[in-house]
Amino acid sequence: MAEAWHEGLPDDAFMAEADRQYMLEIRHIREALARGLGFDEAIALIEEKDEEVKSGIIDDTLKVLIAEEHFAKGIALEEMAQGLKIPVERLESAKKSMLDEIVGDASMREYLNELDQDNPGRIDA
Repeated sequence: MAEAWHEGLPDDAFMAEADRQYMLEIRHIREALARGLGFDEAIALIEEKDEEVKSGIIDDTLKVLIAEEHFAKGIALEEMAQGLKIPVERLESAKKSMLDEIVGDASMREYLNELDQDNPGRIDA
């Protein structure tokens, strides 16, 4: 079989530069954590200058870590907090934010599914 035209391209070949930078920053944070740095020390290495984007990277990284370690592996938030060298309240706040996002997304999907497709805005159809 002939090789596809995209074979050999890097995995991020079709990503926008901002997305590529976002993923690179998260990878750098993970690498710093693997070297034993605390979370705040690791995020201090972020090179992104836009404070809003930087804040998003920090929030998303913390949520990903919670998903991987707490939800997937069952590691207690207290244990994670010790490893990350941050207060457990910070993890609890991020976890609550994650759950709020999930509930909000589910509520929006439910609302959209209830809409009458022939009469948008009517939900009793």
